[in-house]
Amino acid sequence: MGGRHVKYGWINGDIITGDIYLNATKKMPFPDYSVDYIFAEQFIEHITLDDGKYFINESYRILKNGGVLRLATPDLFLLYQIYLDQNDMVSQKEVVERHKNNHNPDVMNTCHFNNDMFRLWGHQFIYDYSTLEKVLHLAGFKEVNRLSFGESSIDELSNLERHADTEWMKNVFQIILEAKK
Repeated sequence: MGGRHVKYGWINGDIITGDIYLNATKKMPFPDYSVDYIFAEQFIEHITLDDGKYFINESYRILKNGGVLRLATPDLFLLYQIYLDQNDMVSQKEVVERHKNNHNPDVMNTCHFNNDMFRLWGHQFIYDYSTLEKVLHLAGFKEVNRLSFGESSIDELSNLERHADTEWMKNVFQIILEAKK
């Protein structure tokens, strides 16, 4: 999802830009069992939980048997670790400073940062891993694996994420997973 090609040969679908117009809260214009891989980075949090469930069910429908859905989204649990200053990779101060420099010059502290994470950019629902895993299993996905930024055992799904401008952002507050049909 998004305004540019992720990899050669992929179709980029987006509601604003892309190869095809795609509103992922509606039926996707692909036949059942027709897609090998789906990648959505920093997307699912922009739609409601019900729409997220619909998107995941649609993804399951269009994926071939053995196909994989790769998702990257903010992680509620990790955001709370930052709030509680219990994250081993980054301090509250670093997170607030980066947010101040890049997104909100008026951010005061991690309470303000977390509220921005819940509300800025049109966020509708912030998942934790167990909730997202449950939604994937309810849709029929049998195998769900949590991964690190850029990591995959599947070459086509390696090194896809782009939303990290510092090294710590790669694993500090996002869920990255692959769900296999």
